[in-house]
Amino acid sequence: MHDLVKRLDPVFSKIRGEVNPAIQECRKMKKPFTILFFIYLLGISAILRANFNYIDDMGRVYSGYKGWENFSRHTNMFLSGLLHADNYLTDISPLPQLLAVVLLVLTSMAVLYIISGTTEISLWSVIAVIPLGLSPYFLECISYKYDAPYMALSIFASVVPLLFYRRGSIPYLTASILGMLIVCTTYQAAIGLFPMMVILASLLRWNQKEPLVKIASFILDSLISFVVALLLFQLFLRNGYSGYVDMSLPPMNQLFSVITQNYAHYFSLIKEDLKTGWLFLIAVLCILFLCVNVRNSEQNKTAAFCVSSGAMLVMLLLSFGVYPAFQKPLFDPRAMFGFGVFIALVAVVATTGQLYTVKLSKIICLILSWCFFVFAFTYGNALYAQKKYTDFRIQMVVDDLKSTEVMMADNQKKVEIIGSIGHAPALKNMPQDYQILNRLVPITFQGNWHWGRFGIQNYYGLKNLEWTAVDAAPEDLPVIADSIYHTIRANQDNIIIVLK
Repeated sequence: MHDLVKRLDPVFSKIRGEVNPAIQECRKMKKPFTILFFIYLLGISAILRANFNYIDDMGRVYSGYKGWENFSRHTNMFLSGLLHADNYLTDISPLPQLLAVVLLVLTSMAVLYIISGTTEISLWSVIAVIPLGLSPYFLECISYKYDAPYMALSIFASVVPLLFYRRGSIPYLTASILGMLIVCTTYQAAIGLFPMMVILASLLRWNQKEPLVKIASFILDSLISFVVALLLFQLFLRNGYSGYVDMSLPPMNQLFSVITQNYAHYFSLIKEDLKTGWLFLIAVLCILFLCVNVRNSEQNKTAAFCVSSGAMLVMLLLSFGVYPAFQKPLFDPRAMFGFGVFIALVAVVATTGQLYTVKLSKIICLILSWCFFVFAFTYGNALYAQKKYTDFRIQMVVDDLKSTEVMMADNQKKVEIIGSIGHAPALKNMPQDYQILNRLVPITFQGNWHWGRFGIQNYYGLKNLEWTAVDAAPEDLPVIADSIYHTIRANQDNIIIVLK
């Protein structure tokens, strides 16, 4: 035994020699990690306080189902069972959202390390990376009580593989393939983030005049791992699904026009969603990104400008993943969170170095991050106002229904909802440049939408009702209740609720 210990002692000494410096380096990131965790957690505190069952959450809170298999999100299916300690998913919020915050902070730390190459993270870098987790688009992701950690995991899995690219091809290829498979089986909207990081890392290495052979090898390894992961997903893991997202590609002769139209729609949504001041700050950051890259580059300045401009444009296009190539992509805010990651990457690079432009970049980053931070509170409180308004409007209808003779009868009745309650009055009074609130805050009491009737259908104990289109026109049914909020028309077999 003594001889065995002697033989293994050099091995243990080598491991300690490698581990101890790594531990010391990680300790340097403890302070920025804590600061960023506090910022993200405080930023979403209003969302947590609202306790809003966000769209799919309504069904999962009521029935406890998983429901991700149709979207090929197998990792969600597996991890949710572990997280909820059961196959029946009870509401354990805010634990999933807190876990999402931890993943966002870890991802942000990885981004800062990849860009700077050091664990000495400044406060300005922490401020610059805030849009990664608090952009208006990712706020929708964090609003989901059940999906939030898996959406955050998709970003984490896109970034972490790049921590392995200096450890050799095999570790990097393995990490990248595994990371992309996690992305494909958690939230596919993040598919473009890994290529974004590869392009940025390649640009920074090129600026430092690393040998082109090494950069080309890194890009080739990245491309191979990306393609292999997508092929594995397509061949063995993807389930066929046709719904609100059609992931089929258009015919080749229509592909370019479809991609162009989809990109045009994405950018038009950004223009409508974000305040003019925010767009101006983002545009300035993009210009400063180019300035810093050109000034920091050891390459020819003209070439540096051209390469940096091209890289930034491709990163912007990749922020929407592969959705622009689909026949019917997803345009909801949660599918556009890659734009927030793009802003964060540009901002972090723009604040690096000692150039005079860096001072301006820091000021711009501080203002933009503060705007996003404040908006997170606005959005969270808007969810709370909408929740109270929805509960009030549903309760009014329920009170009118339960006192009628129609509801006293034991026969099965068809119920149809016409119209919508709209957004809460407090939201309608918001300034018009907060347009993204109209897309972020769902109206969960309305007709012609499954989730618009789910609450009143399942949460109030109404019996003998079939929520579907009725067999009569509204004008053919007598009015049994009327108020400034709604009109209820009914006979013994049909009920129509007209929301005002």
